[in-house]
Amino acid sequence: MEITGLFGCHITVKNEGNRKEPSSEQVQKFSDLCRQVLKCKPVLVLYPSEEYYPIESIKNRPQELMSSSYHSGKKSDVLTTILKMAEIIKENGFELLRVKLEAMANCKNIESDASSNNNNSGDNVKYFEYHTKIYLRGDDYVQQLKHLDELLIQEKVARSQNLLGKHYDPCGHLLTFRWFSQIPKSECDRQHKEFLDKLNKHFNGGVGIESAETEKEYAVYDSNIYVDQGWAPISPTE
Repeated sequence: MEITGLFGCHITVKNEGNRKEPSSEQVQKFSDLCRQVLKCKPVLVLYPSEEYYPIESIKNRPQELMSSSYHSGKKSDVLTTILKMAEIIKENGFELLRVKLEAMANCKNIESDASSNNNNSGDNVKYFEYHTKIYLRGDDYVQQLKHLDELLIQEKVARSQNLLGKHYDPCGHLLTFRWFSQIPKSECDRQHKEFLDKLNKHFNGGVGIESAETEKEYAVYDSNIYVDQGWAPISPTE
C-alpha cells in the first residue's frame, strides 16, 4: 500500500562555480524564488568547519543551498509535485544537485514499505532519519562544541546548521541520525533514546545543553544520496 500523510521535501542546488560557499547573489536569487514563487523556505546548510575539526572530508564540505517544504497526500502525488518544483528551479537558472522526499514517521503504511524488498536501489533508496536540535549554553562554547563532536564522531551522528533560519542561533546544531531499512522504527526509537542518554551523561547530566523535539522521518525518494558521503551513512553496510 502507498505511503500517505505529511511529507517533507528538500531540493538542493549546486553552488555556482563549484565554490565551497554560494555567492550572496545566488543565495538572494534562490531565496526570492523559494519565497515568492515556490512558497517554501530557503535553507543554507553549514557543515562542521571549525579549525579543530578532525575529519577533513567533512571540514571541506561545501555549504548547501536548498528548498524546504511540506506537502500532504499520497507519495506518488507528492513526488509529482516536488519534481515539478525542481523543474521550475532549473528553469530559473539553477543546477540541481539533489531532490529528496521524506515521509513523516507517523504516515500510513511506512512499516510495510520499510519491510518490503524493493529498497536501496537508485532513487528508491529508503532509510529512517531523525533530526534533533540541541543548543550549547555553557560558558565556553568552543570547548562545549569540541566535547560534543567527540561523542558525535564516536557514535556516527551528523551535525549541521541552517544559516538562513528565521531564528538562527549560532549555538544551535541539528543532529542527524540515519538507519537503513530493514531496521524497524521501534529499533530506531530505541537507539535514538540510547544516544540521548549518552549525550546527557557526556555533559554531566545535561549541564549546559538544551534539546528540542525530534523530527522523525522516513526517506522515500533520494536522487543523489552520494552527496552525503563522509558526512552520514549512504548504505546499509556503513
